[in-house]
Amino acid sequence: MKFQFIRAEESKLSLNYVTSRGFIPYPYSIEAICNLLKINGTYVPFLGKHDIDTNLEKKVLSYSGFKLEFSEDLVPLEFLGMRHIKFLKKVSSPRHGYPRAWKEISKESKGANGKDRID
Repeated sequence: MKFQFIRAEESKLSLNYVTSRGFIPYPYSIEAICNLLKINGTYVPFLGKHDIDTNLEKKVLSYSGFKLEFSEDLVPLEFLGMRHIKFLKKVSSPRHGYPRAWKEISKESKGANGKDRID
């Protein structure tokens, strides 16, 4: 295993596992990393509170080629509050037209209520 800290939109890697914390609101982070993972690879975003729009999450999972395997609550920390992680399996290639350009994802995510950061 080796760790790399990279810009998702600039990488041409094909990985088995990707994690993230705080770079773009979840669930948009799924779209941002979808080309980094091999089919059957796993994405594990570290998240805060359970305040994610489930309809938006299902939509992004679908067009990005992922399915939710499970979610795990983590022990809340005084300085971080509620935390949880999700385990997402890449089951297919993203739909035609996805992932979108980073600029489009970022613009749309600014209006989202999902989070990929710890509050």
